[in-house]
Amino acid sequence: MGVFRADGLRGMCWGVLVSMLVGCMPSREIDPPTTDSQAAYSYAGCASGELVCPQDVTLLCAVFDIQSRYSRCQVDADCTLVTLPTACYGTGDCPPIAVASEHAAIFEQEATAEINAYCNAPHCEGSTTCELAPELVRAACVEGTCMSELEEVP
Repeated sequence: MGVFRADGLRGMCWGVLVSMLVGCMPSREIDPPTTDSQAAYSYAGCASGELVCPQDVTLLCAVFDIQSRYSRCQVDADCTLVTLPTACYGTGDCPPIAVASEHAAIFEQEATAEINAYCNAPHCEGSTTCELAPELVRAACVEGTCMSELEEVP
């Protein structure tokens, strides 16, 4: 006959008891908490503000801060227009934003990252349509900075 150890039985009993309690507990799926990416959005050096959606003023400031780092020019030919994704808010698409041609890709990457952070879990959608015809906008170098300009309509 084998030797019976009480501590082994006690461990087994606790395991059975815990399993029974867990099995008897009501099951409920717990939704992960959601954070409103717009309300939580911030950008160093930009004030908090709202026009249509929470922190949309902050997003606009961020995009134009990034644009200012990549907009040095000497002549109009140095500049190009970049249309950014609208995601949940039309920022930088109406009109497109002018930057130095040589920095267009890095500007688009950095500005898109900010837009994506802002629109990650939005609770508000601003206008994402543009009434301005794209052919009416051109990139121009104005006092050493690339700017979006409207063409004069005759």
